[in-house]
Amino acid sequence: MDNIKEKLQSIGDLEDLFHFGQEASFLDKDDPNILLGIECFKECIKHDYEPFISRYFLAIIYSSIGEYEKEYELYDELINREDLHDYNDFEPILCNVLGKMNCEGKGTDFNPEKGYGYLIRGTEVSKMIDNIIGIGDCYLNGWHVEKDYSKALEKYQEALKVSYEYPRVITNDESSRAFALCRIGKCFLYGYGIEKDLYKAFEYLDNAHNMGCYLTADSIEDYELAKKQMQNE
Repeated sequence: MDNIKEKLQSIGDLEDLFHFGQEASFLDKDDPNILLGIECFKECIKHDYEPFISRYFLAIIYSSIGEYEKEYELYDELINREDLHDYNDFEPILCNVLGKMNCEGKGTDFNPEKGYGYLIRGTEVSKMIDNIIGIGDCYLNGWHVEKDYSKALEKYQEALKVSYEYPRVITNDESSRAFALCRIGKCFLYGYGIEKDLYKAFEYLDNAHNMGCYLTADSIEDYELAKKQMQNE
């Protein structure tokens, strides 16, 4: 602990600690500086320096190292803060994360009703692609709503049509668009809400893959399956 205190003091004042913590949030989970980043944000929170943003980035770090309960606790605290509306861009983001974590039982109890509610709230605040996809996933998996592949596909297609430059949503970027492409590709691959079409499935999944964005494990699995089946045609 004394060693940590010495390192914190060597970084500088609260502003320097805050910036070091931000940089640490982008580090690999095995980088030793990521743990120092956690302590930097704890100090910022302790002294009420950038209290909202410090908690937000600390949650990101906790997620990267698999501390999901601590991640959820921070996001839950942020969504209930009185000053939330001073950070308008963040409400739909928090709704998306909390929605997914409740639907998947990640870092908290499995509560699809609560998760679905967060995702709906997120879309009412602003058109964020990931929240629309999240609602589609609820229909795909039967989370709180009756399983309905057609409605799931409708939501994925709706998400794809949203401009990722839509005002006041800072996460409508290419990675979100790639995620929508993956979901539509999945529908064509397995015949969810539409007739199976291997060629269209591969087209959507390949486009997402070629965008160079981070893709989820199941999206990569769908892509590899579609590619394999295409090679066997």
